[in-house]
Amino acid sequence: MSRTTTTRLATAGMLTLTAGLAGLVLAPSASAADAPAADVSTTTVAQGEKFTVSGTGCVQVDPDYDPLAFIMSENGEIVEDVAPAANGSWSITASFPADTPAGEILMVAGCDQAYMDGFPYQEWTMTVGKAAGAVRGVEANTPGTKSVTTDKTTTSSAPGQKVVRVIAGFQPHEWVTLTMHSTPTVVGKFQADANGVVTAEFTLPAGTPAGTHTFVYEGDAGTYFQETFTVTAGGKKLAYTGADMTVPLTLGLGLVAAGAGALVVSRRKTAGATQA
Repeated sequence: MSRTTTTRLATAGMLTLTAGLAGLVLAPSASAADAPAADVSTTTVAQGEKFTVSGTGCVQVDPDYDPLAFIMSENGEIVEDVAPAANGSWSITASFPADTPAGEILMVAGCDQAYMDGFPYQEWTMTVGKAAGAVRGVEANTPGTKSVTTDKTTTSSAPGQKVVRVIAGFQPHEWVTLTMHSTPTVVGKFQADANGVVTAEFTLPAGTPAGTHTFVYEGDAGTYFQETFTVTAGGKKLAYTGADMTVPLTLGLGLVAAGAGALVVSRRKTAGATQA
């Protein structure tokens, strides 16, 4: 995601979101009918699958303002930009994140040429499907990332139990999405601390099939890490230091109280027998 483009769009007020539609207002005279078309490599992709959008005509009109071509989805999930070539041609490769809902998403592209000036390309619809079961290999892990999980958790658990994973190597304060594969299931989003350490604490979803699964950690700054995790059929308790001790403590106190009562009764019987 380009923070530069986001700032320029917000400042110039060039992107207007309307109900169910991303309407691009870059020039008062531009309309969907006469807007040039962008070339899209495919209109059907899976989550995480890359696609390419390209166009022409994005040339410099203001010597003090560099042109910028960009694409954006109606829900704001994708904001990508690129500086066009001198002849105005451009090409952008992007993908939808793993937590993007399956379905149709309206896309828009535009050319930012000057402050409060530019033009839109014709919008198009992308059909997003669920990602396949395969995920990236271990070799794709960002260098420096590693699991530093301590005794807060084990490497296996049953559905419905709490899991705690601690991963180092992310950017400070980076937001990380944790997805469980092979059927992609987002179990949560967690923020790294100032040292780049992410503590992911969540409940293993009910109905998760027993077997080996893959946890995929994807940061919004581009950091990537994955690890395997074993899901048991049930019955195996998770070693977690935050376990609730209320029930065992209550039972223990009850047993102590019962023992004390029995002792009092015994003493009373003994005293009565002596007096007789």
